[in-house]
Amino acid sequence: MIIKYVCSNGKEFDLYEKNMRVTSGTFHSIKWKPISESLRFGEKVSGFGKEPAEYNLTLMLRGREIDRKRMLDELIDCFECDTVNNTAGRIYFGDYYIDCFVTSMDTMSAEVVYWMQCEITLFCPYSFWIKEAKHSFEKRTGQGAGNKKYAGRYAYRYANGLINTAIINGHYTDCDFKLIFCGPVVNPVVNIGKHPYLVNISLAKDENLIIDSAAETVTKITKHGERINAFNNRSFENSVFEPIHPGKQSVGWSGLFSFDLVIYEKRGEPKWQV
Repeated sequence: MIIKYVCSNGKEFDLYEKNMRVTSGTFHSIKWKPISESLRFGEKVSGFGKEPAEYNLTLMLRGREIDRKRMLDELIDCFECDTVNNTAGRIYFGDYYIDCFVTSMDTMSAEVVYWMQCEITLFCPYSFWIKEAKHSFEKRTGQGAGNKKYAGRYAYRYANGLINTAIINGHYTDCDFKLIFCGPVVNPVVNIGKHPYLVNISLAKDENLIIDSAAETVTKITKHGERINAFNNRSFENSVFEPIHPGKQSVGWSGLFSFDLVIYEKRGEPKWQV
């Protein structure tokens, strides 16, 4: 079983190992709030929303007293790093994660020698669990311009010059995504499900461009790590924030550059681990 906490500073804690283990609590609780207006008889529902979620966990620490105190100090340093700086940590359950803050932690001695018990409350401002599905597409070189010249196992080149392949969005609804273009490339465009994602910009070698559909941002990353707002470089004819639809989606691009597509599958609770 995978249960781990990742602090906003990158430090990780395995919460399901022999010396630090979650012994009770659950992440499997869903609550949707109806958005409605009152009628003479009953209510008219226009949709549903989700409020922030809280989860209560019991964490047991095992070992010598000096080791347990060290683990506690490390945990508290990370939890408070997140809350004081208002930068959420992240807890993982299997393939899913949710951003969170530890808002309370009560520690007490357990009845068993060498054990210590902690009651922890997690506050999750955005109460969706997320699983990332990453698809990488490499630059293709040395290909002719003829019809259907196969490149790799699935992708092939049509007479119009586009490399064509497909992905599967196995989720049951539209998904947010990150699309990362890798330079060098001028005016990169990728067609996903026949929808073009185009940004009018020039990227040098070792530069990237990130489209984040959830945040609705377009950001250029220079080779020195500088982040430049490229929102106004996006196509105004077709939205670059169009979500990825469920099912099989065709993917077409020139093949002259590499790019990554990260699809975010969101659920009210994480899938059970088997």
